[in-house]
Amino acid sequence: MGINVRELIIRDYESTFRDVPAFVLVDHSGYTAEETKKLRKSLKERGLRMKVVRNNLAQLAFEKLGNDLIGKALIGPVSIIHGEDGVSVSKAVADWNRSNRPLPIKGGYLIGAEHLLSARDVRELSNLPDKDTMRSIVLGTFIAPIRNIANCFQASLAGFVQCVQAHVKKLEGESGAAAPETDESQSS
Repeated sequence: MGINVRELIIRDYESTFRDVPAFVLVDHSGYTAEETKKLRKSLKERGLRMKVVRNNLAQLAFEKLGNDLIGKALIGPVSIIHGEDGVSVSKAVADWNRSNRPLPIKGGYLIGAEHLLSARDVRELSNLPDKDTMRSIVLGTFIAPIRNIANCFQASLAGFVQCVQAHVKKLEGESGAAAPETDESQSS
């Protein structure tokens, strides 16, 4: 029976972490049930999850998933906070640590990484803009030259229109000045 429970836990870890692109490992020791509940609620509001893991079973699950790196950080009480991108996960932990009793960061992982992120790396990652902000920055970079070209054409057209209008006014002024002379010459 014990082996079956272990296998079920390993399968649960495998299914939970199979497609997770980023997570942060934290030490949850000393946290009360109420603090943990508050933390989970805060994470859920950001679309993130936290899983308290049994180290040896989590290590086996990650090895089955082909990730041998994580086992090195699974020492002592460990919770894995995971989400869709590393920046949002690290920002959530950093924000939590600023306003609550800090969770010691043990490390982090980004999909495709060749090594675990250190606690310092995770803190630095939290200073980057989130995914939506990065998309806006990149999109703005692509749109700016197009906008500049459009403004240039618009300014050129506006300048051309103003030039034509000035020429028309000049012609009207010349013909208006010449017209009274013609009227006077006809009446004499």
